Amino acid sequence: MDKENDKDITQSPTIDLHSDLVTFVSGLKTGNEQDVHKSVSRMRALLHGLPVTHRFGSEKEEQEMFKPLVTFLKEEGNQKIKNKCWTNFRTILSDKHSAMLDLYKQLSAVFAEIPGEPNATEALEYAGRAVLVCTNVNGLLSEHTAECHYVLGLLYKAIHNTDAARKEMVIAKGIRKKLSGPLCEAIADCDYALGDIELGASKVRPDRVYNRCAHCDV
Repeated sequence: MDKENDKDITQSPTIDLHSDLVTFVSGLKTGNEQDVHKSVSRMRALLHGLPVTHRFGSEKEEQEMFKPLVTFLKEEGNQKIKNKCWTNFRTILSDKHSAMLDLYKQLSAVFAEIPGEPNATEALEYAGRAVLVCTNVNGLLSEHTAECHYVLGLLYKAIHNTDAARKEMVIAKGIRKKLSGPLCEAIADCDYALGDIELGASKVRPDRVYNRCAHCDV
């Protein structure tokens, strides 16, 4: 029997990190500093030596892994506790790590669906961080980066920040034009959004949020 292929799934980094994230979140909720520090130390040890480009599986698998943290940040109303969460968590994964892209995208999408200006502001913050991480990881000329600028533009449009929305949409369109030419369907999406922006429309189209262009060969 191939022992290498017969490893228990609980030994995979994804499962271990998920378990420690559950402990980390629980410690934050209950004020149990021992659980917080213990889980942080375990996760830092787990990631020690791994490159910043390391991924914990597919995008869907990473979303599942980060689910305890996303749920906590969505439901926690105390900003001091949320700040403490990020202060600790960024000692484990910094914005240089590619896995943070999926986390920021997931958080941005979650907060964009919740009514209220504070949630819109939080969605924008996470979307902005997604742009920075994506640019660092994939470079400027990437459909992934164009997608992040596109979503950031939609979020600015939703709060009626026309200038910022237009700027992000123009960036997304420019990247896609260079990558795939002027006939790419995703460019039509940008043109549609730009027209919408000029009309002062504010509704975010959820079917467009973080959906990659299936017609762009990138």
